[in-house]
Amino acid sequence: MEIDYIEFIDKYYDQAEIIYSGLKRRTGEDYIVHPLGVAYILADLKMDPITIGCSLIHEAISLGKMTYEEIENKFGTESANIVASVTKISNL
Repeated sequence: MEIDYIEFIDKYYDQAEIIYSGLKRRTGEDYIVHPLGVAYILADLKMDPITIGCSLIHEAISLGKMTYEEIENKFGTESANIVASVTKISNL
């Protein structure tokens, strides 16, 4: 069963590579480092695969790299809702 989770999360990771490709933070660090760190923390906390996957793409909407609809089409409504809710919280 664990292998299925890895393959599932890999789809989010592949999208994260596209989303954050070539982007750097103000510190000069690759943009993807933060989402990867969040994913590791959530995995360590034994969160579900959708939550871990969404952590990898959680800045997609705020960066204008994906729309809610694109996330919904690719990953499902639950993922789109999670990413959109994080975006709303982070944009307050």
